[in-house]
Amino acid sequence: MEKKPQAQKAGSRAGCKTAKANWLVLDEALKPEWEREASKAVSEICGRTFSVEIGLPTRKDAQRAYRRNENLYGTISWIDEAGHGHGVYVPMPFHGVFVLNCNPRARHVEGARHTQTAECAVWNSYLEPLKKDEKRVDADDLRHRRLRTFPRQLLHLFRKRMEEAEASDCVFDEDYWGRAGLVPAQTWLASRASLLRRANPHNAADLMSQIAGVRRYVVSRKGAMGYAVDKRMNHRTFDGRICPVDTPESEMVGLSLQLARGAWVDKDGVIHPAESANAIDRISWGTALIPFSHNNDGARDMMGAKNLRQATPILGREEPVVKTGAERALAEAMATARPTAAWTATSWTATATGLGTKPKGGQRQ
Repeated sequence: MEKKPQAQKAGSRAGCKTAKANWLVLDEALKPEWEREASKAVSEICGRTFSVEIGLPTRKDAQRAYRRNENLYGTISWIDEAGHGHGVYVPMPFHGVFVLNCNPRARHVEGARHTQTAECAVWNSYLEPLKKDEKRVDADDLRHRRLRTFPRQLLHLFRKRMEEAEASDCVFDEDYWGRAGLVPAQTWLASRASLLRRANPHNAADLMSQIAGVRRYVVSRKGAMGYAVDKRMNHRTFDGRICPVDTPESEMVGLSLQLARGAWVDKDGVIHPAESANAIDRISWGTALIPFSHNNDGARDMMGAKNLRQATPILGREEPVVKTGAERALAEAMATARPTAAWTATSWTATATGLGTKPKGGQRQ
């Protein structure tokens, strides 16, 4: 990890109130809640009041990091009641997508004919027991399971590093924080039980499916072959939390799942069902793009959701005659560009770093 200059000191966030935030993705909506949790944790560890602030990367930061083959960074800063503060740069995603330097030796050279761009990755959200001693409960009951989300993992790592820093009297030591990396992104990407996986989405629906994907168990594709049918069936607690039909037509069927559109994840990683009784909020983003999905059988909806994620962006695209109403909501949820009326979610070249197919003229779509 390349050395970065010290981040600016954080200001106070006391008394900040926000609406219910979703801990699935670390974004501006979650920022105040994450900062309150981090401030509380650091204050308990150090025995004095701390204010923690997180600086999230912007879309321009993500585009620049991708073009220049650099890691995408955010910042975490903390300040105590005496005014002493410090901050560090941390690899962070933009709208759920990490931008990582794929080759430290291959740097972008302005004006060069051949340039190498960074690679993108998304967080692997695994279900795990809510409590370590819960071995006798139903393993598929989502009331006893939680997601390992990146915001929760980042909070855990930050708290762990602060405990070590306080024990060593290094809370404001620049050398200590220069050595102690908070997010080992490259290690996560390379390890077998990877917390990150490479992403090259075809369109907005594909990107959303990768961000909102849930692994039922920590298992590889090869290991999934040994899972029986009863381990792949829908559970009654999936209603409003997990889409009942959006799952791959492969060995991962029933093991790789999709969150429902209206579901939200709290700070402990617990998935809460959609509060709306509207059927479109109780299925996945991909399934919500299928016209008349409620008149299809499950197998056709499963194929339709997969096929929409495989749609290739084209030039001269036109608005479809039949729509479900979820197209614009999906495009706006990705927040990489404001779609025009002629764009659709299935043909929109949407990734969180502004990547897209490149026509012959050389300009990005």
